[in-house]
Amino acid sequence: MAVCLVRMVSAQNPPEARLLRNDAIFEYGGPTRATYSRSFTILIPDKAHSRYALFSSDVNNGRTKLKSFSGEVTEGSGKPRKLKRSDLEYTEYSDGLADSYGTYYFSPGINSYPATVTYSYEISYTDAVLGMVPFEPLPFASGVSLESATYTLKVPSSDCFSYKALNMPGVEPELSETSDGLIYKWTVSNLPAGVSEPNSPPANERLKVVLFTSSEFSYEGNTGSGKSWKSIGDWIESLSAGLPGPPEELRDKVKTLTEGCATDLEKIGRIYKYLGETTRYVSIQLGLGGLRPLDPGFVFKNKFGDCKALSWYMKSMLDCCGIPSDYVIINMGADALVPDFPSLATTNHAILSVPVQGDTLWIECTDPEVPLGYVHGGIAGNHALVVKKGESYVTRLPWPDSAENTDTLRALVTLNAGGSAQAIVEQTVGGYNWESFHELAKMSSDKRADLVKNGLTVPMATISNLSIDDSPGPKPHCSISYEATASTYASKTGMRLFVPADPFRNYPDRTTRIRNNDLYFKTGWEDNDIITIKIPDGYEVESGERDFVFDNKFGHIEYSMNSPENTGEVTIKLSVRHNPGKFPKEDYEEYRVFRKNIWKVAGGNIVLVRK
Repeated sequence: MAVCLVRMVSAQNPPEARLLRNDAIFEYGGPTRATYSRSFTILIPDKAHSRYALFSSDVNNGRTKLKSFSGEVTEGSGKPRKLKRSDLEYTEYSDGLADSYGTYYFSPGINSYPATVTYSYEISYTDAVLGMVPFEPLPFASGVSLESATYTLKVPSSDCFSYKALNMPGVEPELSETSDGLIYKWTVSNLPAGVSEPNSPPANERLKVVLFTSSEFSYEGNTGSGKSWKSIGDWIESLSAGLPGPPEELRDKVKTLTEGCATDLEKIGRIYKYLGETTRYVSIQLGLGGLRPLDPGFVFKNKFGDCKALSWYMKSMLDCCGIPSDYVIINMGADALVPDFPSLATTNHAILSVPVQGDTLWIECTDPEVPLGYVHGGIAGNHALVVKKGESYVTRLPWPDSAENTDTLRALVTLNAGGSAQAIVEQTVGGYNWESFHELAKMSSDKRADLVKNGLTVPMATISNLSIDDSPGPKPHCSISYEATASTYASKTGMRLFVPADPFRNYPDRTTRIRNNDLYFKTGWEDNDIITIKIPDGYEVESGERDFVFDNKFGHIEYSMNSPENTGEVTIKLSVRHNPGKFPKEDYEEYRVFRKNIWKVAGGNIVLVRK
């Protein structure tokens, strides 16, 4: 009975869902024919884990079909409830204009726990097999452990595919031979549940997976080779080779736009501005439209396109004025593209690469708010395939140096004897910090003020006269200034005022005693604050941290508090540099010390006493 499988739990050992078995079979019949079947059983201990019992399966109508489905749900000690295909819901809802995808889904509606849920289904591939479904023995980043998983791959021969295991050292397939070909079988068992922790490496660097790619693939009669990134690039290039060039009207428009430009960079800037002002992003995933750009005449006429279409449109306009550029595919979000393992399945986005003045412009063509020359956080540092006929290659996009991710704050605080205060604050950010402040610049004045107030550690603050100077560009920055009034800036006890050292920063120490995952910081950053406090007449500094310097592998902290005699002022300087990188979990205690020391000085108090 299912109830026997639930672990005894306590506050130190919370319940978790358990994937009792996860068995998949992929039978590859060639570039246009395959079947994928999967059967899995999961134990759900309580309502908090019920999301892991949901079922969904995507299909690409005309190319992949749900061939069969069955299932079973057992709640508590009750009898099993059988599931059939007619129990599934189906939707073709999409945010895109046109696509050929649909989704089958099911929610078991569990009322009694623990419960076990089993699903079995089969997908058939016809006309197009771009790749093979990966083996993910435990496809959940946290909350679920694994008892047993298998993946069986049936192929005609060993040279029709290749595979790469990620985060699975020592796991090799069993190989057997039949009259129809070869059978590879991977087996994984007894995996603990992952733990969701802040600053963990991306899930694709933690989850165990075996990737597969077919040596040959086909899509709507367009065959290609998956043996190398170069051959994949040749195939992508071939899809656009037959597209019409830009219409004459567009050529004339580009000529008008670039008249008087002294440099190629100036021409690129004008064309990019025109792209942003006249087009909008719309997802199109219908047939070859999911892989091939729309022709530039379509975009020019209709003023919309997806990432492929808009990137190709930009490329076509640059072609009109003799500026070479390259179409690029990349993964937006996680850095999923594996340089030594070619696979179309590891990309989901297209951009443009333009060599100019000894450097490279990476142009995001779907979002006009991304400044020309700026590599935004969704793609920065990710690997990408630059598509060039016969010369496609993998490269890695740059990301800002930590020294560019700056946040500089200056504050002049006038403190009153009762503990209230008025502050004039100026703050300038650069690098990736700009992205969040750019969003702030687009908000209503009330929402801006609320967000600024929520970033302060003093209660009941009021924000006024808030202004923003947003400066997009290759190295963007944004400056804000505001006035803050707080009735309880400092706490008064008898003859003393307890004044927060730096209430304009919130560096809470949320570290825990135990760490399960390695630490990962994609980018570094640096904060530099100078806070001048005009103290009330008749008060002087009694105590407070004067000078503090700390340094370890995670960063650098420097703090000083200075109160020259007869000035009536206290000046606080705080500099925090946080280093990027991946660190083993064994270094976690050092990270805790680093965070605690930040809070020690930024969250500390200066004590003023009446003379």
